[in-house]
Amino acid sequence: MIWANGSFEIAAAPVFVHGVAPGDVVLAARRPGDDGHWVQRIVHNSDNWLARVVPRGGRDLEPVVEQFRSLGCEA
Repeated sequence: MIWANGSFEIAAAPVFVHGVAPGDVVLAARRPGDDGHWVQRIVHNSDNWLARVVPRGGRDLEPVVEQFRSLGCEA
């Protein structure tokens, strides 16, 4: 969601930005010659968190997913 003051609400797990999570509101700006928006700072912290899990060696992720779910997380 884009807000009028240049703020954006993070709607999904960000790929290239670390330190923010879905529901956070960030201030972002464009850089000259670049079409993307670059996060400058968090305006409102949603109290959500994000964990990135990287599978190695073809391991089954279901046990990891179940561990997070048992803690009440969406996975």
